[in-house]
Amino acid sequence: MDISVITTVYKKEEILLENIAHTLSQKDVEFEFLLVDDKSPDACPEMLDELETKNSNVRVIHRAENGGHVEAYNTGILAAQGDYIILVDADDYLNYDYALRDMLKIARETNADAVLSDFTGHYEKISSGRIPYIGEGRTYLMKMLEDGFYHPTTRSRLFKASVFKNNLLPNYIIDDEDWTLRTLFMLEKIAVYPRKIYTRTTPPNSVTQTISEFNYYRKSRDRFLATKKMADFFDNIALSEKEKALIYTRILNLYMMAINIKITKIKNYEYRKELDKLLEESCDLLDYSKYVSQKAYRYFNFLRRIIGINLAMKLYKCILRFY
Repeated sequence: MDISVITTVYKKEEILLENIAHTLSQKDVEFEFLLVDDKSPDACPEMLDELETKNSNVRVIHRAENGGHVEAYNTGILAAQGDYIILVDADDYLNYDYALRDMLKIARETNADAVLSDFTGHYEKISSGRIPYIGEGRTYLMKMLEDGFYHPTTRSRLFKASVFKNNLLPNYIIDDEDWTLRTLFMLEKIAVYPRKIYTRTTPPNSVTQTISEFNYYRKSRDRFLATKKMADFFDNIALSEKEKALIYTRILNLYMMAINIKITKIKNYEYRKELDKLLEESCDLLDYSKYVSQKAYRYFNFLRRIIGINLAMKLYKCILRFY
């Protein structure tokens, strides 16, 4: 099997058939369409079963329990039979009927571990249909970070199946932030496909868009966890000064976002208690501010070392009120 397309499904009955039709319309390529039902309580399970009976390349997996989109994706990854894997959210769709064919052709011709599609529109500006990059993942990751067009998405990108199977997605609401930075850095070869083949819709009921204190808590918690994991990973690698600046700027931006969410959005005592614990365990990450250009991060770290993280946050919260 050439490619496994994996889509996880939970409460998407209004848009499910329309978005899935885009994937089923892919031409001139052999692929299995793996649909993972994450114990959806609506009509989606029955809709998926009907799709399976009508399409020979559709395979449906029904999870026994709802575990969230990351666990559902990992279920699909472990079951995938393709040489390559691409993830497509049920909210989104492939907007070009030959996307899989073209990306597979590039992957095979270049022996790339990953083929990045033009998610941001950057490549179309610098390319006239040619592949603008084939080379080491580490080198291109630094170029993306430096030039400001890095995006951590795991969707819209074709990976060798082994890349996912040996490195499952971390169970965070921001699963791509940690996984993509580490993974692209380690890949021996990536190629870029200079075409926007993926359309994101991100409806209001998406887990990342739903406004609730619990979701804000998860966004803060998972950023604390992810940034600690990312820093631990890069601590074991010899980095140039330029690489340190680019990577630790990315990590600290996410870390300060976690602090901002905690300070401005979280009132629940139990949530605050857990986030305080995570903050205490991870606040040494602020020492990486010596590598980055943002003076505010260095000032905050200076305060943290002098008066402690809790007092530094209270002072920081007072400053935020003026902005």
